Amino acid sequence: QDWAGQPVIVLTGYLQDSQFDIDRWLIGLDMTKTAAQVYEVPTIAGLIPRMISDRINEGMRSGIPKPIWSAVITIYQGGDKIERFTGTERPRNARVFLLDQKGTVRFFTDEGFSVMGLNLLRERLKELSEQ
Repeated sequence: QDWAGQPVIVLTGYLQDSQFDIDRWLIGLDMTKTAAQVYEVPTIAGLIPRMISDRINEGMRSGIPKPIWSAVITIYQGGDKIERFTGTERPRNARVFLLDQKGTVRFFTDEGFSVMGLNLLRERLKELSEQ
């Protein structure tokens, strides 16, 4: 509901190693001046991470500039639903979604960053803006 009415790009990772791929997507989106809200949504499964979520959040914030903290939303509970939805065959790769104004997935990839993938995402975004 928070994202309704606008296209949104969501970058999800399951492992700390996913950050490298997420960063490449973020750099590509920035360098191409892609005009969309972008959110990073790490998922951390398990009871222990939930119990120490404050410390995990503090550690993640130390590596993220304060102005973009609001664009990082960590999922501690229910991440298994996202994993079932996207698959976990390549857990180090980011999951990249483009959601339309109604929240429908219009683009998805889990194949790692590529210029071809970035261009396809941008094409789908352009199509949404033309509707």
